[in-house]
Amino acid sequence: MFLAAAPAATGPAIGSIYGAGLSNPPVTQITTGGLIAIFGTNFTPAGVTRALLESDLTGGNMLPTSLAQTCVQIGGIPAPLYYVSATEINAQTPVVPSSGSVQVSVVANCGTANAIASPPFTVPVAASAPEFLYFVQNPNGPQPVAAIEASSGAFVSNPRLIPGDTFTVAYFNEILSIFGVGFGATTSAVPPGTLASGADATVGNATVTIAGIPATVLYAGLAPGFAGLYQLNVVVPQTIPSDNSPIVIQVNGGTSPTGAYLATSGLDFEGSDGLASIKVAPASFDLDVGKTGPLSATVFIVAGFSVPFPFPIVWMSSDNRVATVSASGTVTGVSPGSATITAFLAGISGASTVTVTNPVSSATPALVGTSAK
Repeated sequence: MFLAAAPAATGPAIGSIYGAGLSNPPVTQITTGGLIAIFGTNFTPAGVTRALLESDLTGGNMLPTSLAQTCVQIGGIPAPLYYVSATEINAQTPVVPSSGSVQVSVVANCGTANAIASPPFTVPVAASAPEFLYFVQNPNGPQPVAAIEASSGAFVSNPRLIPGDTFTVAYFNEILSIFGVGFGATTSAVPPGTLASGADATVGNATVTIAGIPATVLYAGLAPGFAGLYQLNVVVPQTIPSDNSPIVIQVNGGTSPTGAYLATSGLDFEGSDGLASIKVAPASFDLDVGKTGPLSATVFIVAGFSVPFPFPIVWMSSDNRVATVSASGTVTGVSPGSATITAFLAGISGASTVTVTNPVSSATPALVGTSAK
């Protein structure tokens, strides 16, 4: 009696690699610190999925490079991981060149005697490969970007986009936070796999168009508390149409795909008619490192009378490394220098200049006025 030999275990195989936004058309280049989606077979045993848990973090702020005994090598460097399954892996790209290509492989049974690597998969690299994240995936058409209104936290898209969820369209002069990946290098050069501790702007100035109209960019950089997630704070242009308006970002030499859109309205922002100015007091002041000082903002109509307004002021600092400002207008000195603290409301603004002196200690910068969701 002869027994047939058991078939050899089938190892992992990569079929495709795209930017994690899964845009339409897809982003096929990867960049240092970018989030990517790897598709294929046999990455984990059938039925095994593993998402990142807080307990997986190394030192409390570093992503692991192994989940469910599955690893990814990009250019020979272990990649930080968010999620693994038999057919999909979500990972962050480690440091790679800004041009050319690198090889990617998935290692099943990573760290064991039975480890088996996929055949290498060659993928092009770039200094940046920007794309937005989306509320829903639409592989055959335009996709709605993941955006929130900065002062209220409301989700911004078509009202009936997802049954049971509440959305509102974007009105001109509103400040939005929009999320994406692959924006490229930032000023602090946070190592891939590290959760961002605060605001960290992109090295290159980001430019954004909505419906082909240039939008004012208040901030483009890492979203605090995440690894590889970027946050874009923009002011919706005044001449915006009522439509699913295409939105495009250019940063660090890369341009996002054309399929992204923002649901917009050309109608006036409710309550904004007649607003002329915001006066911030004091107009300038000095502050020691580690100390705080409050600012106040008064809204004036054309005739010069102050008026109450039912929406909160959005406060922003021009340099969080010098001074931060809370949602209520309290400024904290971080390090010596000068920063402009601006109050925004319905497309109008007022500002105050703070000079920080007397260095005592450094503090972690924080992005205020918005939140990543």
